[in-house]
Amino acid sequence: MKRIGYSGFRNERAAKLGLKCLAIAVLFLMGLGGLVYPVYSNVQELEGGIAAMKSKLAEQDVYLPYYAKLQALQKNVPSLSLPLVKKAPLERNQAFGVVEEVERIAHGAGMDTLDIGVDQGALRAGLETTVLTGVFSGHKESFYDFYVAVESLPYVRKVKKVELRAVPGGVEVFLELAILIQR
Repeated sequence: MKRIGYSGFRNERAAKLGLKCLAIAVLFLMGLGGLVYPVYSNVQELEGGIAAMKSKLAEQDVYLPYYAKLQALQKNVPSLSLPLVKKAPLERNQAFGVVEEVERIAHGAGMDTLDIGVDQGALRAGLETTVLTGVFSGHKESFYDFYVAVESLPYVRKVKKVELRAVPGGVEVFLELAILIQR
């Protein structure tokens, strides 16, 4: 039988101790990595967000002079003041009088009436609104006065459609109005 000496025992013990220390060091580093990695990835994500914000700020710096010019131009634009009128429905038997009134407004503003009519089907059905459609022509300067006067009629619920088309000598206007009718 061989006798293990003190030096052999010591080497074996040192080897086990070294392996234990190595295992503890590896586990410690893995634990440290497990704690550090989420923080590190969060920091990377935040740095990416900061870089994106810096690029947006640089882009805004490029557009800032143009924005200042637009703001200055906007201060010089005249405001469009339309009169506010309390809306009230029109008597059903007066619905066709709207055609004559809109024609009178058009002529008063310097516009010519090419075509105008009221939806008779809505009147027969007893609906609360009917549609007036009209085509007018005239100078573009006349259109504003015409539009404001028509829009301020108390029984015009809303302007459903406005189409302007340039024609020789002025504009041609297609107008569609929703007219309130009393039931």
